[in-house]
Amino acid sequence: MADHNIEGHVEVLLRIWTSDSWRTLWEELDIEIESFER
Repeated sequence: MADHNIEGHVEVLLRIWTSDSWRTLWEELDIEIESFER
């Protein structure tokens, strides 16, 4: 779960992890991102 003060960092990491280079691994790991709003 990402803390509110690092939300921008998590967004950058998500763009990297879901990019073409990392997408296969990301999908295989089946990771869900939680937030306080969710």
